[in-house]
Amino acid sequence: MGTGRRSRPGRARWRLLRRSLRRILTERSTPGRLGWAVAVGVFIAVTPLYGLHTLMGIGAASAFGLNRPLTLLATTFPLPFLQPALALGGLQIGAVTLTGEFLPVSLDTLHEHSFWSFSVLWTVGTVILGTLLGAPLGLLTVVMAKRYRRDRTRADPLG
Repeated sequence: MGTGRRSRPGRARWRLLRRSLRRILTERSTPGRLGWAVAVGVFIAVTPLYGLHTLMGIGAASAFGLNRPLTLLATTFPLPFLQPALALGGLQIGAVTLTGEFLPVSLDTLHEHSFWSFSVLWTVGTVILGTLLGAPLGLLTVVMAKRYRRDRTRADPLG
C-alpha cells in the first residue's frame, strides 16, 4: 500500500524526465538562435505545402542548428482559419511582384490562368510574405529572449 510518497525508482524516473525535457527545451537557446527558430518556423508556416510543415520544421531546425521545439511551435503560427487569407495574400503579393497588378478574385481568374502560373505567383508571394512575417517575429523573439535572460540569472523553463 502507498504511503503517499513516491518510491525511489519513481522519483528517479521523474528526475530523468525533467532533465530530458529541460535539455530539449533549452537546446540551442541563445537569443539569436531562438529568433532564427521563430523566423524559420513562421516562414515555413506560410508556405502552401500543407501537411509537410512539421517535417520541414524539424529538418530546417536540425540543418541550421536551431531550437527544434520552438521552430515546430512557430510552424503552427497561422491557425487554420488564417490559411485562406495567407494563401490569397501570397498569391496577390506574387501577382503584384511579377505582373505589377492584383489578380481579380473570381472564378473566371481560375479558368484564365494555368496551374503553373498560379504556382509561380503563389511561390514568389509566399517567399515574400513568409519573410515579411517571419523577420519581425524573429526579431521580437530575440528582444524578448535577451530581456528574459537579463532579468533572470539562469534560464530554467521548468522552474
